[in-house]
Amino acid sequence: MQGVLTARLRRRAWEAAAAYAVFAGLWILLSDRVLGIVVRDPDRLVQLSVYKGALFVVVTAVLLLLMLRRILVRVAAGEALLEGQNRILAAVAEGRPLHESLDDLVRFIESHAPGMLCSVLLLDDDGQRVRHGAGPSLPKEYMDLIDGLPIGPLAGSCGTAAYTRAPVYVRDIATDPRWAAYKDFALPHGLVACWSTPILDAGGKVTGTFAMYYGHPALPRRRERHLITIATQLAAVAIGRTRVEAAFRESEARLKVVVENLSEGLIIADPDGEFLHWNPAALRMLGFDRPEEGRQHQREFARFFEVSTLEGRLLPPEQWPLARVRRGERLEGFEVHVRRHDSDWERIFSYSGAQVETAEARRLAFVTLNDVTERRRSERLLRELNTGLEQRVEQRTAELRSALERAESADRLKSAFLATMSHELRTPLNSIIGFTGIVLQKLAGPLNDEQARQLEMVRWSARHLLALINDVLDLSKIEAGQLEMAPETFSLAPLLERIMATLRPQADRKGLRLRLVTQMRDDTLHTDPRRLEQVLLNLLSNAVKFTESGEVTLTARDAPALVRDGQAVPQVGFDVCDTGPGIAEQDLSVLFLPFRQLDTGLARRHEGTGLGLSISRRLVDLLGGEIEVKSSLGRGSTFTVIVPTHLQGA
Repeated sequence: MQGVLTARLRRRAWEAAAAYAVFAGLWILLSDRVLGIVVRDPDRLVQLSVYKGALFVVVTAVLLLLMLRRILVRVAAGEALLEGQNRILAAVAEGRPLHESLDDLVRFIESHAPGMLCSVLLLDDDGQRVRHGAGPSLPKEYMDLIDGLPIGPLAGSCGTAAYTRAPVYVRDIATDPRWAAYKDFALPHGLVACWSTPILDAGGKVTGTFAMYYGHPALPRRRERHLITIATQLAAVAIGRTRVEAAFRESEARLKVVVENLSEGLIIADPDGEFLHWNPAALRMLGFDRPEEGRQHQREFARFFEVSTLEGRLLPPEQWPLARVRRGERLEGFEVHVRRHDSDWERIFSYSGAQVETAEARRLAFVTLNDVTERRRSERLLRELNTGLEQRVEQRTAELRSALERAESADRLKSAFLATMSHELRTPLNSIIGFTGIVLQKLAGPLNDEQARQLEMVRWSARHLLALINDVLDLSKIEAGQLEMAPETFSLAPLLERIMATLRPQADRKGLRLRLVTQMRDDTLHTDPRRLEQVLLNLLSNAVKFTESGEVTLTARDAPALVRDGQAVPQVGFDVCDTGPGIAEQDLSVLFLPFRQLDTGLARRHEGTGLGLSISRRLVDLLGGEIEVKSSLGRGSTFTVIVPTHLQGA
């Protein structure tokens, strides 16, 4: 500020000298010419020239006096500004509260403006209301009244100045509309005129207002306006410095709280000085139950600890992590083994750190440390377990692979054996059935009723056994890969009628309605009719067998085409619906497994091997289609089969 004032005074001095030189030059040139034109008498001209010189001295003296007075006024104002700033800065530097600094400022301005009362109002953080800042000479009742008033275009001098961000000079509070809502606050206290300007921070934000009050209607003169300018500048300095100091102290306090309460160890050190700080977490990691004890010995840790690499190489103190960072190195996850000389305490720590330059151009070394002992121990145990587990898994996998190969071989042998033995198993049963029929026809002689009944039971048992063997042999052929499709072109209608005719007697005996619904545009297929018939017969037979009342419906329909290799493949769908007991959701997943029946146990009501659905699914796969079921308990079931109308590869 001293340099600014000196520069201004120097500039004013040069301006005064230049003005004097111009005036003197014009006077000399023009006055002689005017006298020469007006006065012709030489004696008279000499006399007037003397008077002209005296007049020049008087005029220049008056001009110099006015200029010097103006300069002295500015010098006095500058000195006042400098004095006020020094007082404000000193108060801030001493850490005095903001309101005390502002009170000093107000008293300083009032001492240079006799008859004036001054105040400083501060804005809330949201900038919408004024708060009492300083006004030691104003009545307390008045300051209490205006505390908290909102700013706005008609909010008195201070509220309006804060709102418009421009000076507001009110000559008469009693008549000015900007004071209409608040004049009763000021007039009873003898406050008649009020001049206010906004206080702006370095960023141009309004932080408050400065006001001067006068006891009779008046507007500020040049001197008062200059004092107001000085006051707003000093108030901005005080408010700004105080808030910066407060923010710094608050930030410093928060930083200290964070550092002291970190769960991670933190070391802060001055690379070139004596500053060294270990936070409590770091000291506790090093085995100090009381951080104070650790701080007492923090400069002699080499006497307490031994540091080595994880491979066991001992490190001298100058190679310890903090020493390396203080020299300017950057560490990231540097792990060392730390052991205390005076006990069996030992841990593994991970260090990371680097040097950071602060806002004051000071360099500090920051190092973090984490105890990774348990993590490294767990990793070692996990590696050992993994190694043993891998060996056991390999051994068990080999055993399972061998068992699987043996099982697959045995299964293939079983399937091949059963498929090969189909003729040998079926021929005796067919003979029993045939000869029993001949005897029952009494071609070999008469039979009594008991003999006929017994032979009928033999024939029924033989047929039942043949059906079971046929199912087992079909499944074995499929598993052995010996079941081949025999596709041919045929009409679907006769096949469906034959199936319905086969099952109608069984349905009639149970009082069930058996329906066939056909919804196809073209019933010509090219696939294996025998296997398709076997699938539909299995599904319908199950539906009739498990349905006690209601109906069983077979629907043949066109199904959505299957896209294969970019081409549409036509398909036909079959829905077998019944009104039976339905299937529980948990049983649907095992429905198509071989030798599985949902009706199990000693009280089983229905005969069978449990192979029908398993065989049906595998036959549908061979026909290039798919089978699915939808069912709910008590509402019946629907089995859906969808197969291509033309068997692929046929």
